[in-house]
Amino acid sequence: MRLQRLTNLELTKLQSEMEELMKTINRLETILSSRKEILDIIRNDLLDLKKKYGDDRRTVINPSEIEIGQEELIPRTKIIVSLTETGYIKRIPVRTYRTQRRGGRGVKGMATKEADRVEHLKITSTLHTLLFFTNTGRVFGLKAYRVPKYDRTARGMPISNLISLGVDERVVALLPVESFDKEGFIFMATSKGTVKKTSLEEFAFIPSTGKIALGLDEGDSLEWVRTTNGNDQVMLATAQGKSIRFKETDVRPMGRTAKGVRGIRLSKKDKVVGLTTVEEGKDVLLVTEGGYGKRTPLDEFTLQNRGGSGLICARVTQKTGQVCEIRTAGENDGILLISEHGIIIRSKVNSISVIGRATQGVKLMNLNEGDRVAACALDVKEEDLEDEEDEEPNGVEEPELNGENQEDEPGSED
Repeated sequence: MRLQRLTNLELTKLQSEMEELMKTINRLETILSSRKEILDIIRNDLLDLKKKYGDDRRTVINPSEIEIGQEELIPRTKIIVSLTETGYIKRIPVRTYRTQRRGGRGVKGMATKEADRVEHLKITSTLHTLLFFTNTGRVFGLKAYRVPKYDRTARGMPISNLISLGVDERVVALLPVESFDKEGFIFMATSKGTVKKTSLEEFAFIPSTGKIALGLDEGDSLEWVRTTNGNDQVMLATAQGKSIRFKETDVRPMGRTAKGVRGIRLSKKDKVVGLTTVEEGKDVLLVTEGGYGKRTPLDEFTLQNRGGSGLICARVTQKTGQVCEIRTAGENDGILLISEHGIIIRSKVNSISVIGRATQGVKLMNLNEGDRVAACALDVKEEDLEDEEDEEPNGVEEPELNGENQEDEPGSED
């Protein structure tokens, strides 16, 4: 093709494009100069949008401000909180431990240091408040979800990172509380048999430095704490196999700084090892340090006046070891035992024999040489676990800490 022909073709294309541009300019100038033209275009555009997206509103608009607290973002899950003698604390999901038959060896529940042992084991909810009572008669409060979550064999975090303990002060009782709005009392017992009850509402607000829960005589220490409704019956058990059952009303309500009254008269070298509330229709469950236990009908424990010497509750021998726990348990309850070396076994209460007061019981847990039962917890029911969700909101799980590599040393900061 000749160059002159190519030039003519390009010129024709440019003339056509110019004509189209002039038409567009004229049309836009007409629109901008006429308000009616502008409104017509807007109207047509809105009609097109209505036709395409004009379905009913799906979101609800609430003009009020909504405040979301931290606890509303925490999932309500069942957990196990354990605390060792040297002050290592952790929480793990209840589902971690499957039910075993009575007399098994259990599974490793914690990597404890030499000369350390698990002292407290509680089954609670992440949204409950944990009350930490110390041997000096003080109490501290902490939400359960603030206890660090560790894996099954981890040792945990030093409790000193969470509450401000004094020199030679140790936690002797760990008490989960669902709500302080309910009417009720905190019932306490010391190692020398003194008992006291104080209204639950007095523990609703606890400063970070703690507050006094009980006044103590010299040489005595606070050891056991339970919640009561004001009309309960309570039982105390001693290491040498004695127990006493009396009415809670025998103990009048007292202020936080009061010292209390005598609950049981102890023989020499004996001490209180357990406090429990009595529930009709349930049996008395006793556990010894050697891994033995039994259920005894409640009727065999006669109701007595406060301050007596009590009745025999267990035959203590070298094989069974001293009594270490007392509970009231029903047929449908579960039991969780933990040893001083951190071994945990979970079984059903109805697998434990029902026998008389002056017997040693049956084997609940096979222990290694030098190990002893340290604590037990109840209310681990199978039906409760089937509906329990351990996942965090929106499917995001909390990271588990690996105890050996991420532990804090005692006294370190968070």
